[in-house]
Amino acid sequence: MHLYSSTQMNDSLGTILLDEALEKMDDNRIESMMQFLNKLNLQIILAAPPQKIESISPFMKSTLVAIKEENFTWVEAFHREKYSQLF
Repeated sequence: MHLYSSTQMNDSLGTILLDEALEKMDDNRIESMMQFLNKLNLQIILAAPPQKIESISPFMKSTLVAIKEENFTWVEAFHREKYSQLF
């Protein structure tokens, strides 16, 4: 990973893609990792299992849920009340 100061590279794009990277972490470790990632001032795109959404979503500016039923998949905004059955 290349770290840089956002004040030095104003026209640059910094993105981190994580695919189930937090799957085996407990809530305390997820909180520490998300606080660290947010300090980097980068765009974070993270794919996580449904069980982790409650721990991760408070640290994200927007949270989307991908839902698959049979041959169809759609994406919608995460609302804690609507998806309470996940956790």
